[in-house]
Amino acid sequence: MKTETFLNDNWQFRQAGEEQWLSARVPGQVHLDLLDHKLIDDPYWRDNESIQQWIGEKDWEYQTQFLVTESQAVMAGELHFDGLDTYADVYINDALVLSADNMYCGWQTDIAPYLNAGSNTLRIYFHSAITQTQPLYEANRFTYPANTSQPEPKLSVYSRKPGYHFGWDWGPRLVTCGIWRPVKLVFWERARIIDAQFVQNTLDSMLADLTLRCTLKNCSSASPTAALSVRLSDRQKSFSPVVVALEHGVSEFDIDFAIEQPQLWWTHGLGEQPLYELTLALFENDVLVDQWQHRVGLRTIELIHEDDEHGKCFYFKLNGEPLYIKGSNCIPADFFVPRLKESDYRQMLSYALDANMNMLRLWGGAIYEEKMFYDLCDEKGILVWQDFMFACAAYPCDDTMAARIEQEAEYNVKRIRNHASLALWCGNNEIAEGWHTWGWQKRYNYSEETCELVWSYYERIFHQILPQAVEHFDAGRPYWASSPKYGFVDERAKVDGDMHYWGVWFLGHRREQFIEYLPRFMSEYGLQSMPELKTFEAFSEPKDWDITSKVMITHQKQYANPSKNQFLDGYGMMIQYLEREYVVPEDFEQLAYMTQLLQADYLGFAIKAHRFNQPYCMGTMYWQLNDMWPVTSWASVDYFGRWKASHYAIRDTYKPLAVMISQDKDSLVIGLVSDALTQTQCCAELSLLGFDGEEHYAQSLDVCAKANGATSVAMLDRKRLLEKCNSRRVVLVARCRVGNVVVSTDLFYFHHNNELEFVEPNLQIAIENSGTEYELVIKSDELVKNLFLKTDTILEHNYVDVLPGQPLRLKLPSNLDYLPSYIHYQMCL
Repeated sequence: MKTETFLNDNWQFRQAGEEQWLSARVPGQVHLDLLDHKLIDDPYWRDNESIQQWIGEKDWEYQTQFLVTESQAVMAGELHFDGLDTYADVYINDALVLSADNMYCGWQTDIAPYLNAGSNTLRIYFHSAITQTQPLYEANRFTYPANTSQPEPKLSVYSRKPGYHFGWDWGPRLVTCGIWRPVKLVFWERARIIDAQFVQNTLDSMLADLTLRCTLKNCSSASPTAALSVRLSDRQKSFSPVVVALEHGVSEFDIDFAIEQPQLWWTHGLGEQPLYELTLALFENDVLVDQWQHRVGLRTIELIHEDDEHGKCFYFKLNGEPLYIKGSNCIPADFFVPRLKESDYRQMLSYALDANMNMLRLWGGAIYEEKMFYDLCDEKGILVWQDFMFACAAYPCDDTMAARIEQEAEYNVKRIRNHASLALWCGNNEIAEGWHTWGWQKRYNYSEETCELVWSYYERIFHQILPQAVEHFDAGRPYWASSPKYGFVDERAKVDGDMHYWGVWFLGHRREQFIEYLPRFMSEYGLQSMPELKTFEAFSEPKDWDITSKVMITHQKQYANPSKNQFLDGYGMMIQYLEREYVVPEDFEQLAYMTQLLQADYLGFAIKAHRFNQPYCMGTMYWQLNDMWPVTSWASVDYFGRWKASHYAIRDTYKPLAVMISQDKDSLVIGLVSDALTQTQCCAELSLLGFDGEEHYAQSLDVCAKANGATSVAMLDRKRLLEKCNSRRVVLVARCRVGNVVVSTDLFYFHHNNELEFVEPNLQIAIENSGTEYELVIKSDELVKNLFLKTDTILEHNYVDVLPGQPLRLKLPSNLDYLPSYIHYQMCL
């Protein structure tokens, strides 16, 4: 019988060469241990990051004691690490048993020869990732390009460790080390299950034809006979056991089985997410010696990339249905991943669920996520676009690095492949674009020989090692070599594959250019904003609240730029965008608020353009969902879980049935987009409303919203609509009503904010209690634009426009007894 013992307690650590050992947390990282012992201050506070760089330059040691019983001492034994960060020598009783060099891999090593019955010592020596990679950098005859906010020299490409640890344009530079995932001892007598792959051969409404591919290890020189049994625990259904003869070493066996009338797994909003609990049991002489369990979902997922009348399409099919992707790019929910709990992952995924998303992209400069993340995506119906961990840089790939990458790919493909939520393996983030359109070769003065070498390394990683790993270990899952396929400045990007459009933001493009750069699938775009004042209060002092202060610069990672062009730093870019469309305030809190309105405007505009132009464009995933520390960034939800204005706008534009107003030259187009797989009867209500409440135009149209697509409802002549109005004092309101319920509303203003004419409103905010529910009732005689209610509660609406004479009613949690003193607001005037 196999036994597993986790070794996550009673650890100690010290700086190498020091005498004193201190208690340590496992899983953990050295920064967290230093913080626990108050040897450093919070790295997120003010500019502490800058004075903690020494930590990454030192070596660190960890140790623990563990007991081995007499019976375990004569069994086969292995030490399993789910993750070591990064260069680690592992000693059992002072004997070197393992040298690790990849943070992304799990490690297993035979330790039976080194164990004593009784007490044993496990010690791990972590070498600094900086001192390990510095010699490689110095020995290389050229510099590998790396478009990140890492300081020079850019060392991250030389190690298989997250690029963001070395600094990124939304995160700190804190070069960590430590035992970042669990450790366990595994003992067994003869045979055990190493792995199992769930293979879906065919699937229809009547039958799922399935295979469980089992990998077993037999440490005995004998060839015992064993039985493998598969059971569906939710139905208590067992399939006929398969009897196998176990050769010495590793063997693979297939168990074929079927599920009649299978329940299909769908994404959030399209259907249910039934999961079957599979149990694989290994018996010897009718005695259970090992078992493996995993929840699986039955669905088909395809990436359709084929010629059409426009070029090459790019879209996903789920269970045979074209699926419009509404999603986001996400990064780890904390810089220090080991301190994340299940509740943190649930909160992070709630941002996506509450905003009607159906896919998240795990970006390639971070980590292959925790099992909890994929489990929750399976449960909640969120697809995962999984990057391999390569981003924004060229990487060396000599034979040593190739072996590391091969091991990493095999380990992680096997670890993640059985999840229903996994939709795509993607080789890298923006490296093909960097090579072909960012001018790396010229910037780094590459010779022809160097160009050939660097590109050969690219081909080796992304066109050989990674696709071969997917084909071998997860056959049938789509693989996409680089996101995007082309840089957005290349005309082919509009007609083939996915696009990262960064003309808005990095090149100063106006929002209307989201229409000019309309792709087949938009997998990245965005615009920065500041978080709200309460977040600044959590990491800084009032004296820091100036965008030119050292602390604000520390928490705005797109600040320093070699060109010294102020427009190219993050705050400078926000100010220039604000100057176009808003009045730039002097007050710091108001500035933070205004940048959020700007971000909401741009992301909302982009999503409308992408969704309404389906099926030409079949997906939109903005950058980025979340932050890993308190910072000014592209996130729509800040580090503390506070929704920015953009996240409310995203929730509205990602609704399953949404009405949208757009401008086409001199006309206004009203349309509907629907995710439903059947058509929907609804009513489109249009109104041209003065800021004072006067209605200048009204129309109601019965319409059938096309299934899984976009529907044009009406086209209005702008000039005729406004001929008797002050265009700076009116708003076009479109509502979609299904039965008696308004399911979506969109507003269209005829000028930017700084050109509109506002009048001070008579704004009334009251609490009404119906006995079981609280409602916040907001009334105004004049239009109030972008009303922000300061609350830690996620409201039905916030940063909302209050229409004159049309009370806004918001449901509130009944347990907030202190509501009257809890509500504050500010608005854009």
